[in-house]
Amino acid sequence: MKPARTCCLLVLLAVACVKSNDITVRTSEIDNRSPTDTGDDYDFEHVTADAYVRQKPGFYAVHGQSDWYDAFSRDEAGNVPPLPSVDFKTKMLFVATSKTPGAKAIEVQKITRTFDGLHVYVVETLPQPSCPPEPRKAPPMDIVSLDNVPFDMHVVYDRVHAETCGPPPDAVIACRVAGSGSPGDAKIAASPGEVIDCDSSQSRARVGAINDRSWQLGALPPGSASKLTIGKNAMGVTFPVDAWGVYQVDLSIHDAVREGSTLALVEVLPPAAGVELYFAHAERLDPASLPRAELHVIEMPWGLGTNGDCSLKAMRSFCEMHTAVGMQQGTLSPEGHKRYRVMVRYLDARLPGAPQVCVRAFTKGVIPNSVCDAEDAQRGKNSVWDVGAIDLDHASFYDAHLGKPPAPAPAGTTTAPPPATHAPPPPPPPATHTAPPPPPPPKPAPTGSSEIEL
Repeated sequence: MKPARTCCLLVLLAVACVKSNDITVRTSEIDNRSPTDTGDDYDFEHVTADAYVRQKPGFYAVHGQSDWYDAFSRDEAGNVPPLPSVDFKTKMLFVATSKTPGAKAIEVQKITRTFDGLHVYVVETLPQPSCPPEPRKAPPMDIVSLDNVPFDMHVVYDRVHAETCGPPPDAVIACRVAGSGSPGDAKIAASPGEVIDCDSSQSRARVGAINDRSWQLGALPPGSASKLTIGKNAMGVTFPVDAWGVYQVDLSIHDAVREGSTLALVEVLPPAAGVELYFAHAERLDPASLPRAELHVIEMPWGLGTNGDCSLKAMRSFCEMHTAVGMQQGTLSPEGHKRYRVMVRYLDARLPGAPQVCVRAFTKGVIPNSVCDAEDAQRGKNSVWDVGAIDLDHASFYDAHLGKPPAPAPAGTTTAPPPATHAPPPPPPPATHTAPPPPPPPKPAPTGSSEIEL
């Protein structure tokens, strides 16, 4: 029995003589990073530490359950969180818990083996002084696994301020055609006259809760007068789509710390060929202030008010008209090599400076072009603005008196004619002593500026 007792005694002495890790800490000034000491990189792996509570600030070498207890405060029942699954015969843990109240994070970034032991480089991230205070929570903690060694551990403890107040909240928009039953998306297609429903229910705060939501239409197609209707608690919005083009819906949200933002796009697809009458800056105008005007698409050589004239009052086989607030849209089905002329008839007189009437041409795969009546043009009741013939190949307009569209303009220039203007009369001929010459022929008005009294 004596040899057995002697053996047990030797084992106990051997365990007692194993050198534990002495830990020293070198703390730098805030925002002053320490240089790295010369040595060999030492392998380690991070262990999940997100769910722990009641951890004590400081640095701990853990070789088993008793060391683990030292890193935590016990609950009312005397328990601590469960120990990670580690084979302590070959591995040990190093635990770093933030020592600065309100710290955002702590991380073991590097371990180096030197002549005097292991140098453990720890960086603690502090919030910017200008950032709002975050809700109180357990101090940040990092745990790493490394080879079970008795070396002294020299902790290089740096503290730095975060560059920002933290990650922004996740702003999410889901839009759909109202009543479609679709879950929604950040990019959808719609048709004129439909109502769009967008919600932000999938947005998530990073710190605390979302305490503010702000919506706006960031971009509208030309001529659109659409406006948002904000839902309860600003969780969502609805708006009608009235013009061909792209609507941009912007969302900004705030949580306890930061602002997050996103956008959604609703594309109202135009037809393969079409024209659209609208008023410039319609989003700023009162619809009641807009002069009444009619869009006409006329098969040439027919004239206004003939069987070749397409308007809201008379659809034709080559043209179908629709209307929205302050807008008229003509979907074209061109027939063969026929040409089509666009005119706008004013049902109300228009004074200089009144809202401008504009017409936009559409062709599939081509950037649409617009032309507007001159801002200073004065139009009498029932007068007509001759916009021009449609160049369907280039989604633009040209002088209807020409037999065919002119050659395309060089890259970087517009193919649309300039706004209509009032051309001054030509100067009189020089005086002579002979009989007065006949009056000069009238100078034709520029394309897009003729006025016809009916």
